Amino acid sequence: MASLGKMLDHMRDVIVPKLRTDTAHKGSHGGKIAIVGGSSVYTGAPFFAAYGAARAGADLVHVFTEASCANAIKSRSGDLCTHAVWDETEMRGESAPRARARAEDDAKRRVRDFRVDAVVVGPGLGQLDPVRTSVGMFGDVTTVFDADAFRTLTDEAARELNLARGDIATPNKMELWRMLRNDSMESPFGSVKEIDLENVEHREIIARELASRFRTLSVLVKGETDYLFIPFIPNGIATRALTRPEFLEFGDDSVAVEYDIFVDDEQSEWDAVCVRLPFRGAPKRCGGQGDILSGVLAVFLMWARRTEESNLTDGSADYIASKYADYIAAVAAACYLVKASARAAYAELGRSMQAEDVLARVASQFSSRLEPDQPLERIEY
Repeated sequence: MASLGKMLDHMRDVIVPKLRTDTAHKGSHGGKIAIVGGSSVYTGAPFFAAYGAARAGADLVHVFTEASCANAIKSRSGDLCTHAVWDETEMRGESAPRARARAEDDAKRRVRDFRVDAVVVGPGLGQLDPVRTSVGMFGDVTTVFDADAFRTLTDEAARELNLARGDIATPNKMELWRMLRNDSMESPFGSVKEIDLENVEHREIIARELASRFRTLSVLVKGETDYLFIPFIPNGIATRALTRPEFLEFGDDSVAVEYDIFVDDEQSEWDAVCVRLPFRGAPKRCGGQGDILSGVLAVFLMWARRTEESNLTDGSADYIASKYADYIAAVAAACYLVKASARAAYAELGRSMQAEDVLARVASQFSSRLEPDQPLERIEY
């Protein structure tokens, strides 16, 4: 039986790069991550996403944001490269289309010029839509869609996104319900309260709807238990990926990986899969934890992609299964890290816990479970 513990072991032993100083440069280990988000009201969301990426191991983190938000983040931290890309006052009235076009062009140019490896779009963007999600907007860059980005993620755009880059959306249950609504604003569930992710029939409805509307975009539904939906996966690959020898664990104390495989029909070459990730978090639901997760995901999915690209691509079923296994392990590890950090913060601070307290514990939780370098190997004399 595949176990969550073995997935974390795989992340540590195979996907997280060891730190090597002889040929290292900024970006060689932790990559370069960009956060596109923020507004005059929501200054914390892009900060938490950016620092989540930094604490997870990113070498450089850029924040592309609104002018007043940029000033707030700059005054808060000198670790982040913060860029004022748009001004909310220009996003109103007749000048809005031109201002939006300039913001989009500026964001794309900076992602290219700074050689960014992964982008998080959405934290704190607000209602003005200064940067609309568009097909291939950031080129061949791993993209994590969060929060306000869902409103601009059209069906057409999503169909051009793909797991090969590590693209993923990270809605909570309410945001998932909104994503499932079609152009006529109807949803397979009358209200968000009707969605029961513990119900396999509901998971199948969600998987099929996502496959129909968003095709190859993976969706991580955040909650007390996280659910990873991969709507389009080649026949038989999900089983190969989730039952790989390195994921198997024998013993009574391991937590088994539960998953569903939904077969479309006998003629289809694709399945949909849902992986249940029941890592325990904290009972205090303070704001900002989802933003932290989006930044951690950007780093971990970038590492999984690098691992895949470093291997020989032969197109075989085993290679494809290995690619999916790395992807699932990276998502699982990101969920684990944020929830373990929240749990550690809550154990000390109780209901006064805030997002900054979660951030403060990411490093220690990463070191205790996901760090491949042994302590004595980190310092050379």
